[in-house]
Amino acid sequence: MPSWFALIELVTAATASALWYLFPGLGPSPLLIGLAPWVLRLLRTGRPFRLTGFEMALALFLLSAGASVWAAYDRTAAWAKFWQIVGAVLLFYGFAAVAEEERLVVRGAGISRRGLEVGSWALAGFGAVVALYFLSTHDWDRFDVKIAPLIAAGRALQRVLPGLPGHRLHPNVVGGLLAMAAPFAAALVINGRRRWAVTIGGEGGDRQRVRLEMAVAALLLGVILLALLLTVDRGAWLALIAAALASALWRLLGRTAIRPGQRFWLMAGLLLILVLAAVGVVWMRPDLALAALDRLPGGSDLARLALYRDSLVLAGDYPFAGAGLNGYTMLYSTYQLLIHVGFSVHAHNLLLDVAIEQGMATAGVLVAMWVGMVIGWKLEVESSREEGDEGLWAGAALLALVTIALHGMVDDAFYGSRAVILLFVPLAFVAPALRRAGWVRRLNLAVAALALAVLVLAALVPALRADALANLGAVEQGRGELSVYDWPEWRLQDEVRRQVDLDPALAHYEQALALDDGDFTANRRMGQIALSLGDYGEALRYLQRAHASVPWDSATRQLYGEALIANGRVEEGAALWATVNNGQDQIAARLFWYEYIGDEERLAAMQRALPR
Repeated sequence: MPSWFALIELVTAATASALWYLFPGLGPSPLLIGLAPWVLRLLRTGRPFRLTGFEMALALFLLSAGASVWAAYDRTAAWAKFWQIVGAVLLFYGFAAVAEEERLVVRGAGISRRGLEVGSWALAGFGAVVALYFLSTHDWDRFDVKIAPLIAAGRALQRVLPGLPGHRLHPNVVGGLLAMAAPFAAALVINGRRRWAVTIGGEGGDRQRVRLEMAVAALLLGVILLALLLTVDRGAWLALIAAALASALWRLLGRTAIRPGQRFWLMAGLLLILVLAAVGVVWMRPDLALAALDRLPGGSDLARLALYRDSLVLAGDYPFAGAGLNGYTMLYSTYQLLIHVGFSVHAHNLLLDVAIEQGMATAGVLVAMWVGMVIGWKLEVESSREEGDEGLWAGAALLALVTIALHGMVDDAFYGSRAVILLFVPLAFVAPALRRAGWVRRLNLAVAALALAVLVLAALVPALRADALANLGAVEQGRGELSVYDWPEWRLQDEVRRQVDLDPALAHYEQALALDDGDFTANRRMGQIALSLGDYGEALRYLQRAHASVPWDSATRQLYGEALIANGRVEEGAALWATVNNGQDQIAARLFWYEYIGDEERLAAMQRALPR
């Protein structure tokens, strides 16, 4: 295929992804645009796309997303996110196609560039467009004033810029996008400086062109950094600063006698030390760690550490099939906070959100892709050393991935929002290096082997089979209970449970307990159902087992305490309730239920057990 065909692939993939972003309910129709180049390439070369090393991982991610549509209680919302994930895959292959082209001609300008550079221009330009749109549309009065001078600067700047129509972007999502785009803009500036040095003494036209490109790149970087600053997204700031410091350290070490291979392992060792140090701080001074986390965006009324802890428990309910795309809000409220209305849109952690919606195994697949990215970057550095750039473009992509991963530890711009369409883009920049070094087959085989190992273990180990059955039960329960919610008519969970058919869920839970009577998910969910149905003796039996399995889970402590009180063991229940974070009035909701059904005896017992 001609080199310009790669640009066509990128444009069509971007168009399809943009349509899914702007119109989430559009359905599969943008596939006609996104797959058109694939059909032409198939007819011309016999394959729809060039292999990159990420095929098996992307296929598993897509299959998992499809399974999560089946699992979702809101199929409409799930399908919308599924097609956005499809857009993410198309966009990955669009950038990969461009990256594979050594020389691309940009019409009109008459400029020849490497494909990796073209991809960097596309992402830097995208970042600048997002930045300008954010600065023109953001409602500076809607969010808390974290840093007053920056808010004032944003308001002043907005009075100058023209107002634009359309939906407003959340500043934390914008922060994540801009932190991802910034390394590409910076790489363009660095490349421009290098080319300027080369053109000294050359023809005037070449120097003017390079100077213009440098100016444009610097302008793009300036706009991106200005908007990033005004988002007041401290998580994005820290992620980008950490990535920049890592890059600076890498280049500093390059000026020493340390060989590139040794540099790589030295950086990996330093990263391990930092991770262990962070774990040590959390272990020895959890109060300091919690205070630092709560100062980051998204803490709200619920402590961030509690949000992570409870979300991890929720992920444990859905280790294989996941809970369903776009389902976090009501799943978290119903089964972890034990309240009837939505509280948080996501877990403020990218990997946790993937684990909840698509299963823990899929979160592992995403991590495997990140590892493949690091391998590809190392190979690109080694192969491009002769050209003197030491993998400038792949390095920018790696820094972009680092910002995604680090920002994803405290927020979730790239999975918990429509920006999921950009989740895989940085991986495309290492595809050429993986192909040249023969890693395509190895990476795909490695991911396939890991997936097969998970399936074999799940089939052979009774505890894992029990977890899988409990996962199916939780899916059936969620689809039965949560599909009836309709804003603003929020019905009591317990009332809903008395009206819907939960027999399929109960059957799966019983099968799970037959394999492992200590299965946490099955015991806790059956105990919760028994409480709603008024079978307090059975509820106590199940919840006692659940509490013994995971005594630190707040929701289990609350439910177990309620079961103790309902069975006349008020003092024991009160002791458990005293350890529960009641920040969302969860216990008040339980009292209202007993008042609603007219059970005055148990209502009085519950009131006596209230924490003082």
